[in-house]
Amino acid sequence: MVAKKGPNKKPIVSNVLVNKSEGECISGAGKFFYPTGATYEGDWVVVAEVDEGVPATPPPPPGGGAPPHPPLEQMRPNRQRHGKGVYIDGNYQYNGEWKYDKMHGQGCFKYESGASYDGQWNNNVYTGLGTYMWPNGAKYVGGWLENKMHGDGMYKDKDGNSWTGQFFNGIGPGLIMEIQ
Repeated sequence: MVAKKGPNKKPIVSNVLVNKSEGECISGAGKFFYPTGATYEGDWVVVAEVDEGVPATPPPPPGGGAPPHPPLEQMRPNRQRHGKGVYIDGNYQYNGEWKYDKMHGQGCFKYESGASYDGQWNNNVYTGLGTYMWPNGAKYVGGWLENKMHGDGMYKDKDGNSWTGQFFNGIGPGLIMEIQ
């Protein structure tokens, strides 16, 4: 049974499987329909306290562009995305792991522009190893720290030229160009 969208400020949930877990949490799986038109299908958990001060929005793409609007930062329910799931808001999509309503773990985010990031997340931030693809075909594969290319990595431009080496805080001083 699928619930219809209504004027209320909370997401509507359908196809719910509820599992009782230890402590004060209840978890399950189902599909959320947000008043904005966004959907989430996957695992969730109900928690006793909600951190409403941190919006659940992805970082902006490197080089500019606007990220999607946060789904419901002023009206976040106690039921939070937690586990594996797919969140779709217009032409933005995240498919991956969640931890208490934040992208956390392994996941792939596709931007409206056609750009994408596939890699590790820590509390809605690119952190760890990942691959960012620009719409023009350029890509970066390597380490990330706080949404910036950081650590060992390889950048390949749209023409196929590659640079490898250490990136620091989003830039690559001393990179080596690979001759093909």
